[in-house]
Amino acid sequence: MKKFNVLVLAMVFVFAICSFASAQNFLEDGKFAVKMGMDFNGKMTAEGEDYEEDVASALTLSGEYLVPYQNDIEMGVGLSYQMERETADETFKFNFTPVYGLVKMTTAMGKYSPYFVGQVGYNLFNAEFEEEIEVENGLYYGFGAGMEVSEDLNAEVLYSVNNGKIDDVEVKYSSVRLGVCLAF
Repeated sequence: MKKFNVLVLAMVFVFAICSFASAQNFLEDGKFAVKMGMDFNGKMTAEGEDYEEDVASALTLSGEYLVPYQNDIEMGVGLSYQMERETADETFKFNFTPVYGLVKMTTAMGKYSPYFVGQVGYNLFNAEFEEEIEVENGLYYGFGAGMEVSEDLNAEVLYSVNNGKIDDVEVKYSSVRLGVCLAF
């Protein structure tokens, strides 16, 4: 099942890149960004059930490709991989792998330029339980702000929400990510 999920994710990512390439002069004007962040204040909740569990902090690695759209707006695609994390009661371990589209709006304000970012996409959900369970993937979205410290270095804070299902029960994992970004 995991091989199938990775194949679907790769196809979606390639389709998104091809779509942007046909719409923009993708290779000449775009920039690639590598991000690393720590997810804090994680919460796992289950819809329709009285369940809310704290989640241990963990790293997330991301790659994004952005192309200029107009004025101070850039559009692009991204892929993140959340390192495995565990609920506070140690019931299970899990991670999400979102693929998403994003919009970034930069405000020109002197030496350091603040920006706002919005992301929406689809994520793959992996979970480890002692018993056999069925997990399903779901919607991903995030929004946040950052600051361009230099042409190649950004600092960012992002609130993100990952959705999925465990045995037909909808679950939601939300967290706040503090991260750094290298753009080239």
